[in-house]
Amino acid sequence: DDVSNIGKYGELLNSQDVIVYLASPRLLELTDSSQLIEPISQFKKTIDLITNEKVRFIFSSSCSVYGKRTDIVNEKSDTQISSLYSELKISCENILLSKNNPKFKIVRLSTLYGVSKLNRNDVLINNLIQDIKEEKPIEIFDPLAERPHLHVKDCVKILKSIIEGDFNDTIINIGKNELNINKIDLIINN
Repeated sequence: DDVSNIGKYGELLNSQDVIVYLASPRLLELTDSSQLIEPISQFKKTIDLITNEKVRFIFSSSCSVYGKRTDIVNEKSDTQISSLYSELKISCENILLSKNNPKFKIVRLSTLYGVSKLNRNDVLINNLIQDIKEEKPIEIFDPLAERPHLHVKDCVKILKSIIEGDFNDTIINIGKNELNINKIDLIINN
């Protein structure tokens, strides 16, 4: 089903141990601020449906909430709107935080890459691999821009650990500083 129909699943949501909320438009799909209204509304509706205080809820956010920075960030760093996508994630995080529920958690994912049925063509590493496979020239825009990267399989392992365990912090970054690399270094050193 689609998250737009979440209203009919209140009973099902409240019978779960853990819910991981992954529904979100992708960065390149958001071209106008009016497009934020529906996903934010769907997220709020989902959160409002959860009345069982035993349900753990994990919201999949993004490292993009930190904006363009030169300093190293952590979960306590201020967020900055740098795109419609980051605005969406920050808005949903604020909705979740306003509930003040210790069972509601936010995971801020690094930039995920890897092969999938719906291959993402808005991810640098995926694009580089595709260009190499097709023997296309590699074009790099903003070569010194740094992003934290994480393979989707590693992310799944980390999420599994979070689901099976528990953590006290409300927000947790999923990534590793060693995988925070600029585009030129990614191409030259790998």
